[in-house]
Amino acid sequence: MILGLAFVLGMGCGHESGADKEAPEVVKGVVKNLAEYTRFANKNSTQGALVYVPIYSSVFHQTADQEYLLTATLSVHNIDLEKRVEITAAAYFDTKGGLVQDYLVSPVILEPLATKQFVVPQADQHGGTGANFLVRWESETEITPPIIEAVMISTSGQQGISFLTQGTVVGGLR
Repeated sequence: MILGLAFVLGMGCGHESGADKEAPEVVKGVVKNLAEYTRFANKNSTQGALVYVPIYSSVFHQTADQEYLLTATLSVHNIDLEKRVEITAAAYFDTKGGLVQDYLVSPVILEPLATKQFVVPQADQHGGTGANFLVRWESETEITPPIIEAVMISTSGQQGISFLTQGTVVGGLR
C-alpha cells in the first residue's frame, strides 16, 4: 500500500534541473547508447542486471506547489553467502530523466553479506518527486542476486515520514 502511494505521489512532476540531456548519452557507466541495452536483454540473469529504483527526494503535500523534502538512501545488499558482487554503475536521474549525478567513479566490490549505500541529502532538490537510480551489478559466476532498495525519510518537529521502494530489474546479462 505504501509503495503504491509513493508511486502515485511521484507522478506528474515538473522539476527542472541543469541535467536535461538525452539519457543514452549522459549515462556514462550505465548505458552509452541504445545498442548497449541489448547486453541486458535477459531479465532472469544471475550474473548481472540493470535495476531501476524509484527515489523520492521530495513529495507533494497540501498542494502541487508545496514539496516536502526527504533524505533518500539507496542500498545495495549482497545477500549471497559465499560470492562477491560488483556494482558497476549507480546513476541518479531527475524527474525528467536527466542525469543528476553518477555516484560511482569506479566499480565497487561487495563481499558476501556486505552493503553499499548511496545518500541523496535532504537539501538536494535536483531529483524531485519522480527521481530514480539505475544500478548495474555484475558477477563472474552465478550468484543470488542482490537486493536493491531505497528508504526515504524526513522529520519536522514531532512529525515524520518514511517509506521504502524496491528495485525492479529492467535488464539482465545474456
